[in-house]
Amino acid sequence: MFDAIYGFLRGAVGFSLLVAGGTILLSHPKERGLRAFAALYLACGALFTMSALDPLARLPLDLDNLLFQTLIFVLGWSLLEMALYLFGNERHRGSRRRLVAAGLAYEAALVLLPLLDYVLKLEPAIRNVEDGLARGPIHAAAAVAAYAWPIAATAVSLAIARWQPGDLSGGRPESRRFLAALAGVGVFLAAILVFLALSLRVPYRVGHLLLEIILVALYFYVVKNPRVLTKLRTEIGKEHERRLVLGDEEAADIARKLESLVRSMEFIGDEKLDLRSLAARIGVPAYRLSSYFGSRLATTFPAWRNKQRIAYVKRRMTERPDLTILEISVEAGYTSKATFNTQFSRSEGMSPSEFRRKLANGLEKVHAAE
Repeated sequence: MFDAIYGFLRGAVGFSLLVAGGTILLSHPKERGLRAFAALYLACGALFTMSALDPLARLPLDLDNLLFQTLIFVLGWSLLEMALYLFGNERHRGSRRRLVAAGLAYEAALVLLPLLDYVLKLEPAIRNVEDGLARGPIHAAAAVAAYAWPIAATAVSLAIARWQPGDLSGGRPESRRFLAALAGVGVFLAAILVFLALSLRVPYRVGHLLLEIILVALYFYVVKNPRVLTKLRTEIGKEHERRLVLGDEEAADIARKLESLVRSMEFIGDEKLDLRSLAARIGVPAYRLSSYFGSRLATTFPAWRNKQRIAYVKRRMTERPDLTILEISVEAGYTSKATFNTQFSRSEGMSPSEFRRKLANGLEKVHAAE
């Protein structure tokens, strides 16, 4: 009885999600956020419908796996597209493309790896909790591993986005609830992965039913509020900008910490020094330090770092005329002689050798005057 009800609900909801996704896509073809939202519904709807129809028209296992992995890829792609849309796109150009390529390669591997069951002559011994069919161990593992892609895609998208989850503190309560429901999709996908791996049939089915409920509820909310994704993106962006504004007291504190660090020059020789490690040294969040450089100093971290290194090189040339320019540049953290020469010339208007000669001539004149 439970199997029949479960199968009916899967088919009914699956078909409904397909219609919902198609409706959204046709109604809002130019809105990126809603296109990704529609892709999520089309992928989930196709997966649910395929599962419901399986007892009536069962595909060969390898073809079934190909279709399953393809739909899971689209599911993960839709989640990463929504995450990047809501959080201001990728922070570094090309990272989205690399993430999609990695997901495509991962799912392609999960399509091909099960063929090893035939090559290695592994008997189908592991029954899938979804359809009850026995699969080879590699095929069974691929079915479980597939769910890792949409979960990883969402997490990595948030990591590479311009704005961060911390920017969610602003905005309207209903917007945050909508986003929490979207996050619930990822949570239930993670739960389904665990239940599938442990072959827990009842929790696995309950997880799917709860996922279906969330998707249906989200659809009706979007139909009622078709601009919800655009508004949420705007709210997150505004909160991000607000959080970047530094108060005078905070800016003065960062300035004092930087001055203390510059006086000690402890960071100069660190070849791997970046914004995050510098922020950790002075005990402030990296995004606040970046804001300080931009809003208070009208510069960037790389430009600030180079300025400090050039100042160190000039000081060392005065203090240690016995050291070669190359030795001093290495002390300052430069790993390339060409890069050092270019940066020094750009900063001082002359090459390091010219600067040293000018410095030596100046010292000679001082000594002669004495």
